[in-house]
Amino acid sequence: MIMVVGSMNLSGPLSGAILDARWPPTWDLEKNETVLGVFGRGSNPQYRFDLHTFVAFDNLQVEFVGGQEAVPVLNEMANRTEAIVLAIEAETRRLGLFP
Repeated sequence: MIMVVGSMNLSGPLSGAILDARWPPTWDLEKNETVLGVFGRGSNPQYRFDLHTFVAFDNLQVEFVGGQEAVPVLNEMANRTEAIVLAIEAETRRLGLFP
C-alpha cells in the first residue's frame, strides 16, 4: 500500500468562479494531464499555485520499507538489483557459460 500526503495552496485574484476544485488531483487519460480544478468558461484566473506532495510506503511487512519515502526506496532497490545482475553476469563470464 502506498500513502500519498499533500497540500495545495491557490492564491491571487480569481476572475470567474471555480467550478470544481479537486484534491487529490485526478488524471485525464485523454488529455494526458492532471486536473486540479475547473474554471468557468471565459474566466481569466490570475493565481499563484503551490503543490506539495509526499509519497511513502505505508506499513509493509518489509522492515526497511514501511513508512519510508517511495522514491529513495525504489532508487535503492534499483541500485541493489543492478549490482546483483552485474555480479551474476561477471560470474557467468568467468565460468565460461556465456561468451
